[in-house]
Amino acid sequence: MNSEILKTVLKLRFLLAKKSKRSFMGAYRSAFRGSGLTFSDFREYTDGDDVRSISWPLTAKMRKPYIKMFEEDRGSTFVLMVDVSASSAFGTQNRNKKEVIHQLASLLALATEQNHDQLSLLLFSDRTEHYVPPKKGRTHTLRIIRDIYNFKPKSRKTNLTEPFRHLENVLKKRCYIFLLSDFIMDNFEQPIRRLRHKHDVTAIVIQDPLEQNFPKLGLMDLEDMESGRRITVDSSSSYFQEQYHIMTKDHKKKIEKQLQKSGVDYFYIQTNEDIFKPFIQFMQKKNKAN
Repeated sequence: MNSEILKTVLKLRFLLAKKSKRSFMGAYRSAFRGSGLTFSDFREYTDGDDVRSISWPLTAKMRKPYIKMFEEDRGSTFVLMVDVSASSAFGTQNRNKKEVIHQLASLLALATEQNHDQLSLLLFSDRTEHYVPPKKGRTHTLRIIRDIYNFKPKSRKTNLTEPFRHLENVLKKRCYIFLLSDFIMDNFEQPIRRLRHKHDVTAIVIQDPLEQNFPKLGLMDLEDMESGRRITVDSSSSYFQEQYHIMTKDHKKKIEKQLQKSGVDYFYIQTNEDIFKPFIQFMQKKNKAN
């Protein structure tokens, strides 16, 4: 791990410890708590067993009482799905979307380590670029943070279909999935809805302020960072400003509509704001819903 990433880790550890006093870890544990017990097996009912554990369907089938056995849930499993497509490199503030995604993913990795949860990583573009299976411990956490910062993707585009299919195949138990992306992609409702049936999915939408309000800078060339296509526009014209406003408003509505129809939780983080505040607000809201 190079010195710059190590400095980032140490800084985030300090911020996490500082925010813990302001209920960050408390809200985290409450929002993403495990069930406490997980199903293990069936066995025949014996005198003294809790009748509430009886499996009535199996009892009816076997014609004698059977109970469900449970074992202690040894922590939750979290998956960081991190968008590494070209559009994440865009930014007009002190940091771009990629830097925000890296910081937030690293923060979540450190939080899971502190809570003794298992952590997995999937870096994606329009394919699964890199996958790390679930594990716990400081060495594993540092490996994941190193991969988040150092990995070089092969593709510039974005599509969730194949990455979600990959997770469906490798995840054997219910997990908490954090999906970090700017969601500049085609329709994703169906794949995310399918994954939502088996897992708790939270989408974190990363945006730059310029994506909502474009400054009037006169004639300029704009380039699509994923396709490489270029166009020349007059950013000061009323027509451009009006069309840009309509386009960004429609895009945001499209994202929210698909996320809502998919049944996933989501919230926004801007590149010019503190990453803790919106995340704490989201966890507090999730706690109340629970």
